[in-house]
Amino acid sequence: MKPELTILYIEDDKTSARLMERLLVTNGYRFLHAENGLDGIKLASEERPDLILMDINLPDIDGLAITTRLRNITGLEHQPIVAVTAEAQASGRQMALASGCNGYITKPIDINELPVQINRFLDGHEEKLSQSEENTYLKAHTAGLVTKLENRVKELAEANERLQEIDRQRAHFFNVVSHELRTPFTPIRGYIDLLRDGAMGPLTQPQRNAIDVISDNLKSALRLLDDLLDFSKLKAAGIPLSLEIFSAKELFDEVAKSAQAYVENSPVTFEVDIAKDLPLIYGDKGRLRQVILNLLNNAVKFTDAGSITLTGRKDDQKLIVSVKDTGIGLLPDEVDQVFSEFWQSKDIHGTGIGTGLGLSISKHLVQAHNGEIWLESEKGVGTTILFSIPVAAEAQAEDKAESNGKSDMAFGNLATLQKMS
Repeated sequence: MKPELTILYIEDDKTSARLMERLLVTNGYRFLHAENGLDGIKLASEERPDLILMDINLPDIDGLAITTRLRNITGLEHQPIVAVTAEAQASGRQMALASGCNGYITKPIDINELPVQINRFLDGHEEKLSQSEENTYLKAHTAGLVTKLENRVKELAEANERLQEIDRQRAHFFNVVSHELRTPFTPIRGYIDLLRDGAMGPLTQPQRNAIDVISDNLKSALRLLDDLLDFSKLKAAGIPLSLEIFSAKELFDEVAKSAQAYVENSPVTFEVDIAKDLPLIYGDKGRLRQVILNLLNNAVKFTDAGSITLTGRKDDQKLIVSVKDTGIGLLPDEVDQVFSEFWQSKDIHGTGIGTGLGLSISKHLVQAHNGEIWLESEKGVGTTILFSIPVAAEAQAEDKAESNGKSDMAFGNLATLQKMS
């Protein structure tokens, strides 16, 4: 007996594992147990056991395939691996040896014989096949691995097809529901406007205040529906872009007007810090406006006091846009989840109403413009979300012309046509 030696038993039957543990620990060995093949491979790679006992019939990967895999891991090429199985036929033993096992122990285990068998394998005992047997069963083992791989690929392909169909059905459901819900909102919004304009008689101030609350909540509901519609389009075939060349300054001017309504009657101030040399942009102006408003709306939800700042500047051949708030901020483990579908922070104040899709959709829209989006956040300090998109080819051409000391508008127009084609 050699105390302090480690033995790993890969076995899905817990009763068999407990019996083996009792026998091995009693005989002074350190015992490790894995219930399936993947865990067994991981544990063997990490612990480098002195002996591996391998059940052949495992729920995920059979013991023969695991043995072949272990033989290709550095440090385990020559470690003793012993098959422990109820398979009593000679072919089972021969397949085990061909796959790379050093020996074979048949279940049920003989508790008196087991310590002797363990010591023999630890001392280097190895059962051998004849050359012809090894060639025959190694070929059969290889063919079996290929067949199992082929079956697994088919299973994964079928599972992927089922998931795609579920995804299509979900996208269709969101699309139908969103469109159907928009129908009753149309007369609601119409009557709100009529009441507010006095077309149905004068309103008292409390009534006007109530109409404003209803209107604000209707806008929130419509934003949720827009998110669901965009999400369904993304999942179905992607959101189509209406590409054009436009001024980044015009985009920021439009956004700033809309954003003021987000912070009305609140202690939060909205600030705009836009560079004077903003470039031309080639993209979908409406969708980029949606991205910025999404970021601003997100900032409002997380900021009870302080300020929200919209910044725009040109950096090399990119437009950099940022929305900075002085809100509650995020924990480090939340930062990586922000752009995930349906994710919402647990710390969101108020009702917490939302789909958790706004930032995910924004990420897709920015990437559709060949851009990048990222954020910086600190708990209790605030969050800054930034994105960048390339400037229009025409603007790049003008920059090149200026650097050469001349105006080459022909080159600029050609570059624009190439970009748009």
